[in-house]
Amino acid sequence: KDLGELLGVTKAVEEDAMAQGASILTDEVKDGEGIVEKKLQVVYQLDHIRNLGRYQKHLSRFSEEAGCCSLLYVEHRMIRVMVEGDPGAVRKFVKLHKTANVDVDSRGKPCKERYIKILSEARTTVPLLVEPFTLAEKGSLGQDLLDILK
Repeated sequence: KDLGELLGVTKAVEEDAMAQGASILTDEVKDGEGIVEKKLQVVYQLDHIRNLGRYQKHLSRFSEEAGCCSLLYVEHRMIRVMVEGDPGAVRKFVKLHKTANVDVDSRGKPCKERYIKILSEARTTVPLLVEPFTLAEKGSLGQDLLDILK
């Protein structure tokens, strides 16, 4: 496997980056006006959420602390989180998510998120998220974001 496959980067994303004159593994790409920094985009799956309000509050706070943008997408049993920003900020967000009490267990006690499955990781020069935190439910997203999340 090449390094792009090991990182979970799809061929389409890699080909798009190459068409822009960039390597998927670099932090910068040249455009007509100079060098543009690439953002890291990570999508991961969660097993369940027992307290959605608590989750929203924590993910919003993590976005602000890390300096990145995040989206929580909930459709029945499918729960996805998308994080976009500078690579260091995205890594900080995921670390905060794994180490802080973000939900409650079946007894109502605060608990950490133990199940996070990374679905994709890609570099992009065109960020899709502009708000620090967004909660999205079925039917509230455009097709471009839905394709990335599913």
